[in-house]
Amino acid sequence: MPDDATMTFRLPADLRAAFLAACKAADRSAAQELRAFMRSYVQSRAQGVLPLAEASPVKRGPGK
Repeated sequence: MPDDATMTFRLPADLRAAFLAACKAADRSAAQELRAFMRSYVQSRAQGVLPLAEASPVKRGPGK
């Protein structure tokens, strides 16, 4: 892929472990699944399926 980019973000350790286990069970890498999700999300937004105003805000704990 030309012009590759990297994203780094924090997430709960238990969510990461569960996601990696689900990816392994599907014989897919985490990167493959995240790229597929991102493509689907972007496409649905472009089609007006999920307008910005209806997007759920990220809930953060104290001090986050």
